[in-house]
Amino acid sequence: MENYGIAGIIATAEEAHAFMQKYLSVIPPSIYRPLEILFLGGGPPVVIKEKDLDQMQQELADKTFQMDLLSKTTSLNNKGSELERNGNIGAAIESYEECIKLQYPARFSYERLMVLYRKAKQYDDEMRVIDIAIQLFSIENCRRYKIAVANTKNEKYLSCLEAAYKANVKLKNDEGWYIYNPYDVGLWKKRRIKAAMLKSNTEAQKQKETL
Repeated sequence: MENYGIAGIIATAEEAHAFMQKYLSVIPPSIYRPLEILFLGGGPPVVIKEKDLDQMQQELADKTFQMDLLSKTTSLNNKGSELERNGNIGAAIESYEECIKLQYPARFSYERLMVLYRKAKQYDDEMRVIDIAIQLFSIENCRRYKIAVANTKNEKYLSCLEAAYKANVKLKNDEGWYIYNPYDVGLWKKRRIKAAMLKSNTEAQKQKETL
């Protein structure tokens, strides 16, 4: 048996309450239940191992980081959208470009940039944004697939999940709930092909005009 160091001992209801408040979103059931019993006044002290505390602290830091990214992404999306409505397209593009630098998997800024660059016939910029989106959201789809596999209790869905992941399609269980819901990166791949074609046609037309 592995020997893990002890990070601390929660001995009172007040300590249990404070610990649960701080780590509520990341406490595993094996630790939460004893803490809950102690808090309610009917349990012994709870030993917190170093490995468990390290894991909770890391998960909490990751969640805090993701929430911060989400907040910044939402703010920049809203700013860009308002600038668009006011007709300030250049500033809107700057806001959306700043947003996609955060690499948070939210489609809005990516798709607005695709549209705006297409309208401006800036096909290289459109394809650049599409490439970033395909890479980022493919990684997110892989993450969702792994979570779906880990959470699937019915083995009959495992082969279906693999097929859905490879085909980049949604999958529901027998109750009608989505167990895998990927981003449709296939649409962006098609859009990139169209952008490349438009760029080629534009360049060909310019060459004709110079003859």
